[in-house]
Amino acid sequence: MFITQRQGHQTRVPAQNHIGPPCTCPQKVKMAQNPKKQQANFGALARDYGTLDFQDMLAEFITQVNRPGISGGALWDRAHDTHIPFTCVSVFHKIKFTRSGVSKELEIVDIVHVWPEQNDLRRQIIPAHFDTVLVETNKGPSVLTNICTSN
Repeated sequence: MFITQRQGHQTRVPAQNHIGPPCTCPQKVKMAQNPKKQQANFGALARDYGTLDFQDMLAEFITQVNRPGISGGALWDRAHDTHIPFTCVSVFHKIKFTRSGVSKELEIVDIVHVWPEQNDLRRQIIPAHFDTVLVETNKGPSVLTNICTSN
């Protein structure tokens, strides 16, 4: 956004903070031991959390893990033929990612939030929110979809 001053018509550019590349330092995942919902089928995810393409995106992710380097069109074709042998997933509402800070204390690097559509105290609708996270573990990549849990 540019702001033009009336006197002298000078243009100011707002200060920008460079955040740098994504963090590659080791992080720990902190989440509740038990999910908010033990089993939510794909239809409930779409209805309650607004995740209309969850099953399709999960199939694409599985295909991409099984066939790294596959092109976009081929990925879509293979994903369309991917069998997902389950219809329910556990739902968590919060995940925290932490790392050791300068003072050796854990600092929160990022938080993933998930919540279904709900009404606030004034009966206004709060829309559903669903983050998706790809986490690299020592066992390889795994997906933690915005089906996250509360501590």
